[in-house]
Amino acid sequence: MSGGLAHTIRNDADRRARRRAAESVVGASNVKAALELHATLEHRAMRALLGMAVTAYDPGKAPAGKLACRYFGGREGIAEILGRPLPPEPLRSDMTSAATEARRARQRAFKIVEAVMRELREHRAMTVIVDAHNGRRAEYELHLDPRS
Repeated sequence: MSGGLAHTIRNDADRRARRRAAESVVGASNVKAALELHATLEHRAMRALLGMAVTAYDPGKAPAGKLACRYFGGREGIAEILGRPLPPEPLRSDMTSAATEARRARQRAFKIVEAVMRELREHRAMTVIVDAHNGRRAEYELHLDPRS
């Protein structure tokens, strides 16, 4: 095989691989829809919605038994998306000043998350499907279909 033909075949294979990878990216069309449908959201709320959208399955691409446009990451995940990394949760029995500060930092981050989630609900960008309880994370349905 000549160098030119081998190079063309390799480029075609690379193009096909990149196309397959782009098609398999979770949440790619969700992010596009979020940007188009919810452009009026404030920065923090949009950032949270985009972070949720990119981790949720796109419509028509969810594996069997999985639902599209669902976010399960919990408030810790939202805090991370918002740039508020959380310190590890201290033991209840730990009463050191470091543990107290960690608790306060977590409370501050969770207050921000609550405000952002309230804005997303009011804007109708998402709905809480399952409330968090007994060690179970909340489940959110993202509203990313212009017909809904």
